[in-house]
Amino acid sequence: MTISPSIPRDATLALAGIGLLACLGSPIAAAQSGASGAAPTSDWKLRAGPTVVTGPRWPGSDATRTRLFPAFDVRYKDFLFINPIRGIGVELPLAPDLRGSAALGLDLTSRKEKDSPRLVGLGNVNGAGALLLELNYQPGDVFVKASLSSRLGSGNRRGSTFETDLGYNLVKSPAAVLGVGLNLQTMDGTYAKNLFGVTAQQSAASRLPVFSAGSGLKSAGVFAQGFYRIDNDWSAFGRLNLYQLRGDAAKSPIIEQKGQNTLVAGVLRTF
Repeated sequence: MTISPSIPRDATLALAGIGLLACLGSPIAAAQSGASGAAPTSDWKLRAGPTVVTGPRWPGSDATRTRLFPAFDVRYKDFLFINPIRGIGVELPLAPDLRGSAALGLDLTSRKEKDSPRLVGLGNVNGAGALLLELNYQPGDVFVKASLSSRLGSGNRRGSTFETDLGYNLVKSPAAVLGVGLNLQTMDGTYAKNLFGVTAQQSAASRLPVFSAGSGLKSAGVFAQGFYRIDNDWSAFGRLNLYQLRGDAAKSPIIEQKGQNTLVAGVLRTF
């Protein structure tokens, strides 16, 4: 395991549940926004602090990488938001307990030949800009999040994934939130082909068998996430994802390990 101060390649960590810093875009974030007892003094809100992310080096890797980087979340009137994972976008109430958002951001999921001898000959898959759509529904202690990430790159940097969280808050107070739930991720055919498929040309260069990956279920698993208000200025958050690759993602000869566990933890200061 290595530690380095940069953003991880697999943006789906976040926590994504992930993607990276999904805690800031989940029901935890909503609880965090309402946790402060101080009266607002500005339409702008800024939270920033260090965050540690641990997860697979690339989708399907059996090696773990840990990264430390600065995280931030900027909001204007709970309408406009800017942060590394959710991107730059707007969020609106659509119905009681239901909020929706649309943003332009980054999908940093990538794969480099140098990451593993198994990948030599497959070529690199880099991150890309992405259209990010999200719905959050939280009636009481139950919460549901549905999110779509559509990569806007060219060539093998295209493809879309759809992710759903279904969870329940075991603890929910102004000082702390602890939730657990299920996570499902699906992928379209373009994403499957680019991340998990092996063409005849790649097979000849890598000695892996030709594999045609199609759309469908990408992964399934469970998660636990939490938020703790330390004081009026500082708070801590974290999310643990335990999931397994499924469908063609799990059958791909590129994969070294089906289990793809991730952990995100950090502290934020409100300014």
